[in-house]
Amino acid sequence: MESRIIKFKPLDDQSRLNMSHKVGDLELSFEKLIGTFGEPNFGSDGYKTDAEWGIEFDDGTIASIYNYKNGRNYNGQYGLDVEDIYHWSIGGFDDKSYNKVMDAVCDYLYISAKYGT
Repeated sequence: MESRIIKFKPLDDQSRLNMSHKVGDLELSFEKLIGTFGEPNFGSDGYKTDAEWGIEFDDGTIASIYNYKNGRNYNGQYGLDVEDIYHWSIGGFDDKSYNKVMDAVCDYLYISAKYGT
């Protein structure tokens, strides 16, 4: 199997996302996000989000992926279960964060389609 082209690791300190902001949107299943980035490493804020990934790419670019106000934390019984969420926000410090997330997702989708994983 081919190795991933886009290299990244889970962010170990959520405070490194301080002062980041939304830089784009992503329409993708929770399952494919886990396939791409692993399990969410920051979980829920207990209010507006239900799952969050913090990621650092090999060039030092930092990004986050999170749901916003569409899950059970914000909407209670009318909110989506995290496994049913397809609309995600991408956070970062500039457009490079968005581009890196999208490259990693495309990398995962290409490899999984090619090798059926």
